[in-house]
Amino acid sequence: MKITCIRIFQTDLPYVGGAYVWGAGNAIETATASVVVIDTDAGLQGCGGFTPCGENCIAAHSEGVPPLALLIAPGLGAVLEFECPGTPAAAFGTAK
Repeated sequence: MKITCIRIFQTDLPYVGGAYVWGAGNAIETATASVVVIDTDAGLQGCGGFTPCGENCIAAHSEGVPPLALLIAPGLGAVLEFECPGTPAAAFGTAK
């Protein structure tokens, strides 16, 4: 079984009450939520979600899901598709 397609859907989620605040004066009003759908040549499909708390909180994930997908998709031989409202796929590099 091989991965044939990785699709990324994104939207901005505003925090109820205005802002999410945590230590050291960090606060964000909106988080970018990502849902990743993976298709296989066996007809199986899986999905998962990711919403970081902003680049100040989780530095390892500050660039988000699209840059990671750009790194792994070519090695898998998978087609990479983006559905990110308001953001052209070209902003993440080469993508279908």
